[in-house]
This record gives sequence, C-alpha cells and structure tokens, in this order.
Amino acid sequence: MVKGHGKSSASSATRIKHQKKAAVSLGIDPDTTASAKTQKSGKGNKEKKEPKVKAWILPVKPARAQQDPLEMGGLASRLPPEMVVVLRNVGKKAQVTKIKALEDLRTNWVEKASRGNAGTGENKDVGVDMDVLSSLVEMIPAWVS
Repeated sequence: MVKGHGKSSASSATRIKHQKKAAVSLGIDPDTTASAKTQKSGKGNKEKKEPKVKAWILPVKPARAQQDPLEMGGLASRLPPEMVVVLRNVGKKAQVTKIKALEDLRTNWVEKASRGNAGTGENKDVGVDMDVLSSLVEMIPAWVS
C-alpha cells in the first residue's frame, strides 16, 4: 500500500536521472526526451542580474538637547535648592507632578511672600521675608521660559 499521496521522496533531479537511465536502456536518445519536456523557469534558468549597488546614507543628526532654563543663566545657583526642585518638577511631563509642584510653589513660596507683604502696613509683627520675595522675583525668567 502506498502511504500518503503516493508521491516519491526522490527529488526532481533524481527522477530525471532515472528517466535518462531508463531511456538509454531502451535505446532511446536521452537528450530528445529531455528537450520534449517544457522547461520550467527555475533557479538555473534565470538570467543573472547585476547586484544592487548599495548607497551609503548619512545618519540623521539627533536634535539638540534643550537646555534647562535654570542652568542657562546660572539661576539654579542663585535660588534656594527647594525652589529649584519645585521649578524642575513644574517642567516635567506628568500632570500629577506638575500639579503637586504648583501647589507646593503656591503654599511654600507665594503665600509666604504674600503673608509677609500683608504685614508691612500698620502691624510690623509679621516681617517681610525678603529671601522668599527675592527668590520669587529671580525665579521669573525660569517661569517665562
């Protein structure tokens, strides 16, 4: 019994070789039997093409890194470290981080300065915290950029 499709496991080249041997044993010219078959366009019959010329393409230059506005003018060295951290958090992508940084800026810096300015009238008990006020004024270039 034949297993599977009944197809031989021999390759097509082996089958052609066996056909030629059988033709020689019968006294038939093997070249005429081979030419009678229509030749398929296989790997051996393809015209050899010229190899592609590879062109070297320049790599794309990376974009310049945007400088930190706090570092450009030496602002980070003049501001208090806590304010520098708050300003860097404001510049981040995450919305939650920005919101927390803005709340921190309002509670720890702006409200301190406004409470200090409120006391400049008749009541001199609450003094103006000049460090906080000057830090807020120096911070403006970083806030604008």
